[in-house]
Amino acid sequence: MPEQIKLSELEPGTLFKRGETYGFKSEYRNDKGICECYILGSGEMFWGGTGQPNNLKVEQIDFHSLIKQAEKIKELQYELLQANNQVHELEAFKNHAEFLLGERQYEYLEKETQMHLLGEKADI
Repeated sequence: MPEQIKLSELEPGTLFKRGETYGFKSEYRNDKGICECYILGSGEMFWGGTGQPNNLKVEQIDFHSLIKQAEKIKELQYELLQANNQVHELEAFKNHAEFLLGERQYEYLEKETQMHLLGEKADI
């Protein structure tokens, strides 16, 4: 299970997860000293189902690592696309080469047949 930390111990601007809810801690506190946090996606105030969210345990999310991972995924997707394109190009080249070899084999057999027929006529 990922490490959990009290919401009050997070630095302002930090992303966090509690259950299936993602949010971030702002730099602001209300008049009771409760940190103001907001739910990503809806913008609603995050209370975590309690009147005292400062003591809630949450999973801290490293935003910069997420961005790096997303960039790496994008790079890998591009590399995969390039590799797929190369596979398709090689397959097309292979098919063309097989076609040319087939034509040459046909030409060779045609010449052999003509030579054989000419040979038979010469024997007559």
